[in-house]
Amino acid sequence: GQAKVNSSPRPNYFDFVQKEQSLLASQEGKSRLNYWRKTLSGSLPVLALPTDRPRSQAKDKFAGSTLACPLPEKSVKYLQTLCNSRGCYASTIFLALFKVLLHKYTEDTDLIIGMPVNERERGWMEDVIGLMVNMVPIRSAINPECNLLDIIAQLQAVSANSIANSYPFSALVRELGFAGSEEAAPVFQVAFMYQDFITGFDTQGLSVEFVHDFHQEGEYELVLEVVELQDGFSINWKYNPALYDASTIERLSGHYLHLLEQLT
Repeated sequence: GQAKVNSSPRPNYFDFVQKEQSLLASQEGKSRLNYWRKTLSGSLPVLALPTDRPRSQAKDKFAGSTLACPLPEKSVKYLQTLCNSRGCYASTIFLALFKVLLHKYTEDTDLIIGMPVNERERGWMEDVIGLMVNMVPIRSAINPECNLLDIIAQLQAVSANSIANSYPFSALVRELGFAGSEEAAPVFQVAFMYQDFITGFDTQGLSVEFVHDFHQEGEYELVLEVVELQDGFSINWKYNPALYDASTIERLSGHYLHLLEQLT
């Protein structure tokens, strides 16, 4: 006899949308919303990061530029050692240093940074075309009296809980009644992105070359993007040139690398 042909329709982006809507209507969705209602309670901090030009006078709020710099080999080796000895993720270390840097620039202790989370499930969603990324607010307090290693350990727990309770950001803003302004986006104004798609990408025997000088820009006024490469890390500072001069971002990047050196 002839083999049966699998007539099941291939998954598409609408299936992802339906899955997201089902989450919002479920008990699990209500539990996650309650988590965020508690986590984002009280007055939300608005990051007072100094700019070279007033935010109110910025004509193009979605302009974008990128400053890229490789991580020194010494720092790469220490990061790998620290991850193994402390049982933490490299992404948590980079995020913790970003928070410490923002604290030093603003003196704010209550900080919220947006972080994209991949909602694409392995298996049935892998080949579906469409955006399946959700922005998750990472809110934590910086205690100036704590050392960097303690801050990293605390942030790892906060990040894990926040990612586990990922809730569609647009729905979160709507449900909790958050509103932005002409000068500030709702909930968070800066973002952190950790890209490990290169080391985890299955090329299936094909020759793939990473294009370093192509960046998605303009989503937020400042973004720290860390790209995990086969032999190290690339640090990309994405910023709005209507607010910041290139020299300001270069100085900020230098301060960030200095913080990283202090870990060693």
